[in-house]
Amino acid sequence: MVNVCVVLKTNVNEKSIQKDFLSRLTDFLVTLTGADLKNVTLELHTDIILMRGGTTGPMMNIDFTHNSDKIDQTSKHEYANKIAYFTSPRIQIPEDRILVLFTDSRKST
Repeated sequence: MVNVCVVLKTNVNEKSIQKDFLSRLTDFLVTLTGADLKNVTLELHTDIILMRGGTTGPMMNIDFTHNSDKIDQTSKHEYANKIAYFTSPRIQIPEDRILVLFTDSRKST
């Protein structure tokens, strides 16, 4: 059974994010990872202070915790690109300003 827990942090205002963003992202992650809908948890934090590359322009950090065999050292860049590609147009943040950090919950305590 695949479990996914995603924490999204952005300096974008809550009103700038589509109302159905989290539900659409959930559906996307179900398809991407093979997790059951009931095993996908999302948490969104908006309006926080973030800086990357010396600028506070729109950006997002995504902490992606999972127990999927599909995501490993070889495939994580492909998965990060797919997540950024899906997310970018829905929250008006350039793909290169979306950072996805993966944690395999089977390897952490």
